[in-house]
Amino acid sequence: MTSNTELHEKVSLSRAAQRSWAGKTLKERAEAVTGAYAKLSPYLEQLSQLISLEMGKDARRAGFEVRGVLHNAEYFINSALDAFRPESLGGRSQIQYQPLGVVAVISPWNYPLAMANNLIIPSLVAGNSVILKPSEHTPLVADLFVKALQESLPENLVQIVHGAGEVGRALVKAEINMVAFTGSLEAGRNIMAGAALDLKRLVMELGGNDPMIVMRNADLKAAARFAVASSFENAGQMCTSTERVYVDASIAKAFEHEVVAVASQYQTGPWNQPGVNIGPIVNPHQHQKIVDQLIDAEANGARFLLGYARQKAPYIEATVVSNLSKEMRLENEETFGPVVAIAE
Repeated sequence: MTSNTELHEKVSLSRAAQRSWAGKTLKERAEAVTGAYAKLSPYLEQLSQLISLEMGKDARRAGFEVRGVLHNAEYFINSALDAFRPESLGGRSQIQYQPLGVVAVISPWNYPLAMANNLIIPSLVAGNSVILKPSEHTPLVADLFVKALQESLPENLVQIVHGAGEVGRALVKAEINMVAFTGSLEAGRNIMAGAALDLKRLVMELGGNDPMIVMRNADLKAAARFAVASSFENAGQMCTSTERVYVDASIAKAFEHEVVAVASQYQTGPWNQPGVNIGPIVNPHQHQKIVDQLIDAEANGARFLLGYARQKAPYIEATVVSNLSKEMRLENEETFGPVVAIAE
């Protein structure tokens, strides 16, 4: 874990590096970042394996994440380049975009590389330095990623700190200029409170409880495939997962039948087992949270069409629940697990 002394030393070094970086032109910064990402390819397999080992994502999906980061880097760099160019207002007036300073990027464990990367690239192209605080559940993949970038970028421009909530809180209160965060609603509230004293800029993507509505004239097979795929992707550990499905009562039974047929094809197992669709849940705490929601649903009248409530760690098998109601935690909270929850 990064100590307070180490953290503040890194912030000081980051501020010094940022001043030099900000002196480069927008084009020079974009070219430097492009060059750094072009040299990440030799790390692809190692980064993929670390994602699987740290958070349980199956090998195929972990590879997709890393290749996506490398493949999409040019798009993100060019998008940032376009966004930060001066805009003419006519005559002698124009809008110019100036760097803020030091940006703290606090990233989650569910997409440990992609989510960090989406915040790091625009921060750098804009002329800021970056201090990454990855999730304490996925420190190794973040550490390798930062070290690989440091080989090509100016010294201290991108740095990393490690630890749980106390390190995140210290970073937010340090002499930085902006916090870019992806994570839970509760953590977002804490970050906002910590940043308020100095009016630090915030960019936050918080959790979701996304609904899906199935109308009576829907293509039931297509709707079922989407409901299952959206609920089970990354073992349901996504803020964009479908969390609850509302179905017209006239087609509910037929829809449930289609969902169970699709969900039954999903295989649960370790990240390196061929054919696995659903890997382990990231940690015992998150696993217990899902189980608690399923137990609560069962106690409040839910029917388990597939799977069961009291599942053993580290896995949650493909689960389909019907009779969802507003009394259930499954209805009101983000589940972050491979569960299709259906209400008529």
